[in-house]
Amino acid sequence: MSKMETCREVTVSVDNGPEVPGVLMIDRQAVDVTTIRKVKPDPRWTYVDAAGHWHAYDKGGGLPTLRSETQHVECDNADHGVCDGYERTVHRCVVCGEAVTPGKVTAYSDGYELIPGSEIWRVDVGRRVVGDPVSGRARGAGGRGFLGGAEGGRGRSFPAQTGDPGLRV
Repeated sequence: MSKMETCREVTVSVDNGPEVPGVLMIDRQAVDVTTIRKVKPDPRWTYVDAAGHWHAYDKGGGLPTLRSETQHVECDNADHGVCDGYERTVHRCVVCGEAVTPGKVTAYSDGYELIPGSEIWRVDVGRRVVGDPVSGRARGAGGRGFLGGAEGGRGRSFPAQTGDPGLRV
């Protein structure tokens, strides 16, 4: 897991009191989802079914001559009864209904693949805050405001509403 932190100076008001300088910190996590290999459509694959219908991927990777259907497969109890079954996709010719297995190739990863993870927002102020719990408001240089709530005391941060930062006092 990778981490990136953004810091920005803000003006903070605690419990609607006087504004004091503070620092807004945003910790962004990035989750590594790199796989060693992936299966993807084989752009060179073609197939002629028993009725003589030709099938291939289109330029966008779609299968215009096939329809997909999902089938539920029951467990074989080899897992000692802890399986609820699973779903599998079956592709069929849109004309004759014959089951066709589209061609796939293995693509090996050539690097890391990261996706956005969690974000933790906090505001540090340089003075002791008395009160439990407290509410706070931070305002950046552009005038954009952030609201949050926290319990008094350093090191305890609690998020306000979804999408709003927590206030660390």
